[in-house]
Amino acid sequence: MNRAIKKDYYVDRLITNLPKALELGRLVRGAFIEDMAMIDYQVNSIIRDHCFNTKQYQDMNRLVEFSELFLNEKMMLAKKIDIMESILKNNYSHMLKQYPELVGKLRNLNTFRTYLAHGMTVAGNSFLDVNPESFTLVKYTKGKIEQKKFRLGYIAKMARDAEDVRMTLNDINVKIYS
Repeated sequence: MNRAIKKDYYVDRLITNLPKALELGRLVRGAFIEDMAMIDYQVNSIIRDHCFNTKQYQDMNRLVEFSELFLNEKMMLAKKIDIMESILKNNYSHMLKQYPELVGKLRNLNTFRTYLAHGMTVAGNSFLDVNPESFTLVKYTKGKIEQKKFRLGYIAKMARDAEDVRMTLNDINVKIYS
């Protein structure tokens, strides 16, 4: 292939596939971040329901104040996971034995969420390496550029893990609340 034809081939491929990769990135990001918002809420509920037996607690103003002061958007989910893990270890160790993968999955999901929330979608390792079955995110961490490619199989696994974690957190919350 001569240079002009080769260049046109790559440009055509980029023009055709880049919108697909960007759209895939947008769809995955929106859906997954929405899932993580629910998981964040469930972790908050476990912490809150442990600290206040909300079923019998009468002073709802204090409960709301606690949530607003400590379980707000300023506290990162990673810290909430640590607090929840500590509560479970110290008070409900049987639940951690029942769900041994919970905390690890939560941390992996949060790492993936961080990439989705803070990364910039690009076409691939070079802007010509386009694959509509995956997308690449670039983010800056500690002065370095990190680039990570996410394939549909991995994204599907993370979605299944998020569903599994949501169901597990719901089960734990019901047990703590009762």
